Amino acid sequence: MVRGLILLLGALAIGHGALILATHSMVAIGVVITLAGATIAPTVSSIYAMVDSAAPAGTQTEAFSWLLAASLIGASLGSAAAGALAQTDGPAVAFAVVAAAGAVAVLVAVLGSGSLPGMAREHRGGRVKTCAQPTAS
Repeated sequence: MVRGLILLLGALAIGHGALILATHSMVAIGVVITLAGATIAPTVSSIYAMVDSAAPAGTQTEAFSWLLAASLIGASLGSAAAGALAQTDGPAVAFAVVAAAGAVAVLVAVLGSGSLPGMAREHRGGRVKTCAQPTAS
């Protein structure tokens, strides 16, 4: 699960970084952002599956609430910063910041993956479930 997230984050960073090369054409931006955007849903799904696996029993609702709050705050601050950068320095600079943020996300995932409860086994070749499984009551 962690390796998949790292790959998805990498694809997200590269795809959004490619927008730097597309600033000359609205059509090119449309094509690149469509391809880059295709990585968003699987990345978010992977993150939610990891939170579900890592959260102690009975705390999933709180964990998902914190994840959603962090996502919304990050999206709001990122949009504001990117808009300001695009206005003052041009869209290529804003896209470069997005690519850099993606690279930081990959780095955090790589460095922090061993500290996630139940996720360290994956680095040693163990099998980790890939989606939430219903538990019998």
